[in-house]
Amino acid sequence: MKVKQTLPDERLASLGHQRNMVAKVSYFVAAIEAVAGTKLIATVPRRSTLLHAKDKRLKLLSPPNIFPPFKYVMIWHPRVNTDAAHIWLRRTMQNLGTLLDTNADAK
Repeated sequence: MKVKQTLPDERLASLGHQRNMVAKVSYFVAAIEAVAGTKLIATVPRRSTLLHAKDKRLKLLSPPNIFPPFKYVMIWHPRVNTDAAHIWLRRTMQNLGTLLDTNADAK
């Protein structure tokens, strides 16, 4: 089974480097918790680290300037395309994402 490379893997490979992964998790918070108090490194979006900035088990570092920004996407089953509550949720999430981007640009 071929595993799709992640953004960090692709960028590091283009520079002739390779990560030595010891674990793979599905969520950024899980990655942060998995490395807390260890010598392991997790590559996660900056915003995901902000909630953990005061955690003394972690050392937050800025990555080298090789990672471009990426977009978050929403995925849902087609059966909820016309569901009023789901439409509201998607619009709310999109508005919050736009607000976060606007606030990030202002800093």
